[in-house]
Amino acid sequence: MFRIDKVFENYQTELIKIEGEIKDSDVKDWAESLQAFVSGSPRQIILEFCGAAFISSKAAEILIQHLAANIFLLNCPAAVKNLVHAAGWSASVLE
Repeated sequence: MFRIDKVFENYQTELIKIEGEIKDSDVKDWAESLQAFVSGSPRQIILEFCGAAFISSKAAEILIQHLAANIFLLNCPAAVKNLVHAAGWSASVLE
């Protein structure tokens, strides 16, 4: 089970915190949650993964499908980071 919450927002940036485990059985809810938070926003969106204990490969694929130029990943697990780099979205990973 995972939790995704907006923890900060101003006119330019939204910070979305992701916690828990995102398993294959959660992929549908994960996709819907991501869509709700990232679709059509003109702001910079930072997805913060510090509290994420596990992200399945299917959930990582869904994440990559939702990436856009205004979406950035912070503190994401190494396996997810490697997949994002391999998909050509290196600029979206905040180190």
